[in-house]
Amino acid sequence: MPAAVLVRGGGKLFLVDVDSRQVQPLGPDPARSPGDPAEPDPLRSALSRTALVGSVRATDPWLLERLQRAQVPAQIASLAEFRIGREAIPWPLFRAERAAVLSMAQERFAELLASPEETLIALAREEERLERVRSREHGAAGHWITPEVGPMAEYASDWDRFRGELDRHHDSLLARLEREAERTVPNLAAIVGPRVAARLVAAAGGLGALGRMSASRLQLLGARRRAGGNRGPKYGVLARSVYAPEVPPGARGGYARSLAALAAIAARADASTRASVAPALLARRDRRLRTLQRRYAT
Repeated sequence: MPAAVLVRGGGKLFLVDVDSRQVQPLGPDPARSPGDPAEPDPLRSALSRTALVGSVRATDPWLLERLQRAQVPAQIASLAEFRIGREAIPWPLFRAERAAVLSMAQERFAELLASPEETLIALAREEERLERVRSREHGAAGHWITPEVGPMAEYASDWDRFRGELDRHHDSLLARLEREAERTVPNLAAIVGPRVAARLVAAAGGLGALGRMSASRLQLLGARRRAGGNRGPKYGVLARSVYAPEVPPGARGGYARSLAALAAIAARADASTRASVAPALLARRDRRLRTLQRRYAT
């Protein structure tokens, strides 16, 4: 008997005669609509009603396993039989379905990008990029020597204006970022500062991931290992947290550990319960800072 290829496409099953290219729809794809397990196997029932069945070829292992479960003799299709089956099914219908699915996916993706969490991540990464640009420009300007008159002086004046605009743009972005952080992660922003809170969320890849993170892992977010045989970094983004400049140099590792523990608690609250835990955590943070200052002052 002639071979027939079982093909999946667009949420449906089709049986294609290899010789005549005749197509027989079999109904919905069991992978998309599994149906009631107590009912007779719909694939076996559909195959029994068609006149095309000879030697059945499955176009993927899942279909082969499903056919064997339905006690239908079958084997995997060859590459030539696979191509015949795929070319014979009505693709225009699937193109329309694909376009509709893509449109829905794009709308969903746009909704996700507009969410507060994704907005915070995007703003944090852009602010970090602008900070690097700003630092490079001001560093280069410090080594720039130009005469007081002439084309080079005119260029230096234009460059000064550019750096001024860049500074204003960065400051505006930073203010927007801090507002978004205080709204999206209020507890974490209160503990480490809104800028650092936003960078922590961005470095973790999302608030959910940050909320599940251990304090030791959070402490090293954004850290870069130094070259050489020295010990690795003790902290990453947290080094720029509020009050960090007031920590004695010898106490920074200990302060980073305690701050990471408090930040992990704040991140879990922001990611799950949204309860206000910042006041209690702030008291613990400030108490730890005062203790370290007294200990290293002597």
